[in-house]
Amino acid sequence: HNGTEGFAIIGSAGKSRPSFKDIILMGLLAGLPTCLGTLISGFAVSHYFTIMFFALAAGSLLYVIFSLTTIFYTATRRVQSAYGVFTGISLMFLTAMVLQIVSGIRT
Repeated sequence: HNGTEGFAIIGSAGKSRPSFKDIILMGLLAGLPTCLGTLISGFAVSHYFTIMFFALAAGSLLYVIFSLTTIFYTATRRVQSAYGVFTGISLMFLTAMVLQIVSGIRT
């Protein structure tokens, strides 16, 4: 379920080799909002918060999609980029399927 965070991190780190410090910071950038959102939703249940956070998530997704599309079309290795995106999305769906089968929870 954290595919968008992974895409955002790889998209921003794809042009240069990040240092270990940068990798840690990008990991915090991807994971910290989830922790904060869990804390906020655990203490305050509000339709306004729900709408606000869904709107924020939708905007973030659009930003990531447009950023990756730009990188994808300007990349010198378009075929490799397409294979990478396809493989990543396929693994994401495969992981979700395996977790659903193992847990027995149907959505």
